[in-house]
Amino acid sequence: YMSHAFWLFRFVIPFMALLALTVYIYRYVMKPLQRFHYATQEFSRGNYQERIGNSEINSNDEFGEIARTFDEMAERTSTVIEHHRNLISDMSHEIRTPISRIELALNCIERGIDVKGMFSRIETEVRNVRRLAEDTLTLAWIENERPDLRKETFDLTELVDSIIEDASFEYPNANISVSLPDHLVLSHSSQRALGQAIENVIRNGLRY
Repeated sequence: YMSHAFWLFRFVIPFMALLALTVYIYRYVMKPLQRFHYATQEFSRGNYQERIGNSEINSNDEFGEIARTFDEMAERTSTVIEHHRNLISDMSHEIRTPISRIELALNCIERGIDVKGMFSRIETEVRNVRRLAEDTLTLAWIENERPDLRKETFDLTELVDSIIEDASFEYPNANISVSLPDHLVLSHSSQRALGQAIENVIRNGLRY
């Protein structure tokens, strides 16, 4: 049996061991690569919630590092995309307010109702539209730079009175009751941001 043993130990066993090692390495390499390929394809198709998963992330080799990097990148990217979608939706909602008032003012001008006052109202609402556009740029700057905007001091009563005046113009048949002190100074805040929040609450209440 020496000839058989010679072929067995010199060729067959090494070949089988090399084949098993090759299959193991192939599976070890290709499985995470296939998972990574699937995740990137799904993400490129618009499935922004797709992640490689914990099975590859828990490993401490290069594939685990790639998987963790991809999932972190995917998380940040999906957050940015979701933020931009919400920004567009909010911007569309906010810009309807001054546009509705401009349309109402134009209707009053056509009917000859307080023409001078309606022109003044249109100028005010055009400034509001411009301010919304500036706010959008400011919001993008805030998201990147994250500055502290709580630096303003203003009279909250004057702010609410101004919002009520605009709401009364847009909804002339509504009865709005306000109970506020003559002066209510508010510090460490943002007049523009707080004004938009209060205006949304009042307009939604009047509309619905």
